[in-house]
Amino acid sequence: SSTQLQSFDAFTYVGNVGLCGPPLTLNCPGDEAHEVPSGIGGIEDIQENRDEFWRWFYIGIAVGFTIGFWGVCGTLLLNRSWRHAYFLFLDNLKNWLYVTIAVHMAKLQWEF
Repeated sequence: SSTQLQSFDAFTYVGNVGLCGPPLTLNCPGDEAHEVPSGIGGIEDIQENRDEFWRWFYIGIAVGFTIGFWGVCGTLLLNRSWRHAYFLFLDNLKNWLYVTIAVHMAKLQWEF
């Protein structure tokens, strides 16, 4: 019969020097040699899987950034009407922000 603690990976217990016995490879004093259960890999396997996860994570970020960046910038570079519409939108947004901030600042100065 197994306990709830034995259901965790061995990597969960790394760094706690006071632990010994299955699923860890470190045997407790006075115990017979224990083998790690077949369903649990070694710490190296777990670390290798984590390294592979992070490698694919960063590859995914790079691919996503590249597609997103060139999807927007490439479209603006190649399509003149969209480029003009985009920069007109940014110019109008800048004007709206300026007017909104100026009005609020005038209200604050009027109140004090």
